[in-house]
Amino acid sequence: MRFRSIESREALKGYHPIVLDALMFASALATLVVYTWYTLSPDTVARFGTRYLVVTAVFVALGLVRYIRLVYSKADVGRPEKILLSDWPMWIILAGYGVSAVVVVLLRHVVIVSSVG
Repeated sequence: MRFRSIESREALKGYHPIVLDALMFASALATLVVYTWYTLSPDTVARFGTRYLVVTAVFVALGLVRYIRLVYSKADVGRPEKILLSDWPMWIILAGYGVSAVVVVLLRHVVIVSSVG
């Protein structure tokens, strides 16, 4: 993690930057896997009435990648809410997530039928 020590949290100073990088990437990957697993679980499918909620995982992945990029470029790791609220591409990703979730849930009864010639 490439950031200035004065901007980092005091607790992070005891860790090697390579270890922090590995932990950050492992956490992001675990978040994506668990979210995808959640969208495919039978309880979630029953609750929302659709198995296509998994398409929202694309926006979760984009958001995680964007956040990691921002952490490395802006180095403001002490204020994640500031990063999330001040970055317009992140707002587009969040809007895409929201729109895709609403569309998937509202269109849960629509069946796409393709005709084979």
